[in-house]
Amino acid sequence: MILNMKKSITSFLLFVVFLTVVVLVIPYPAAAKSDNSSKPEKSENSSVGQAKKEERTEQTAMVGKVEKVQGNTIVVEDKKQNIKCEQGQFFSPAYPDQRVSLARLAALCQAKGISSRFHGSYDPDALTGLDADTGTGTPYISCAAATQLAEVEVNTDTGAVKVLRLVAAQDVGKAINPRDVQGQIEGAIMMGLGLALLEEFVPGETRNFSQYRIPRMKDIPELIPLIVEVPDAAGPFGIKGLGECASLGTAPAIINALASAIGRRIFQLPATRKRVLEAIRTQTTSA
Repeated sequence: MILNMKKSITSFLLFVVFLTVVVLVIPYPAAAKSDNSSKPEKSENSSVGQAKKEERTEQTAMVGKVEKVQGNTIVVEDKKQNIKCEQGQFFSPAYPDQRVSLARLAALCQAKGISSRFHGSYDPDALTGLDADTGTGTPYISCAAATQLAEVEVNTDTGAVKVLRLVAAQDVGKAINPRDVQGQIEGAIMMGLGLALLEEFVPGETRNFSQYRIPRMKDIPELIPLIVEVPDAAGPFGIKGLGECASLGTAPAIINALASAIGRRIFQLPATRKRVLEAIRTQTTSA
């Protein structure tokens, strides 16, 4: 029985070898080409050609030393290879119809071990600092501008002040990322609201956040950020600083609205309920 099994295995192996030889030596007959057979072949060639074009654009995007970024153009040593970006697609002016997405470029760089990080510095020459005697000079490359408008509601019985709506217009020069700019303005407004109405540290008394009041979700008013873009030639891409600037106008806007509502101005911040009530009673007494 074992002998018969060995013979069967040997026969099977010989049969497999025979089939392999047949496959390698004897080619399959080419199918006769019909009129429609050329269309898939053309489509396949077209796909290959498009892939090669995209590959060439991808390679172009990584060739050459970057000199600078000008607008939406990455300027490299070879001007023919300058890369532009439109609607999230990168392309070379030499091949405007061949475009590659940022995701694909990033994946290609990662696959080829090319770093996608870039570090640079900007040191404007126009800065002079301030003169110690006259206080004049050019300490900043640009000045930001902002204005805010607040609408408040005051409970004359309790002194509670509720901000209903706050409009903030901020000149940022150029909003590189409008969503981030909007978030920065909204966060800055809430910092200013805390300064105007809630946050107060009393030495020796304030020990934790149960005594140090900060804005909560229910304190957030309707926020209307307005992004103004007046480019500044001194800033990269025409940008201006944003940072804390967006919070500076909030407290004055709220206090001005409060003064308009109760007829008396409060000069000590925050405008707590106690201080608002005192202002209302003083105004009533003087009237």
